[in-house]
Amino acid sequence: MKHRLKQLISSACALILVGNIQIVSADLATDTETLLNWAENTYPQFFPSRRATQSLEP
Repeated sequence: MKHRLKQLISSACALILVGNIQIVSADLATDTETLLNWAENTYPQFFPSRRATQSLEP
């Protein structure tokens, strides 16, 4: 009986957790631009001039 109850509680918890999963996607272009802007501001000796962001379609 105790084993069955533990199994039922574990299953219920698993279903609750699976039901609360949210899909998160990163905007790679924005994240990359944020990182590069930080690098340009933090290490100007390595990035002497700012360049416009460019992108290429796959």
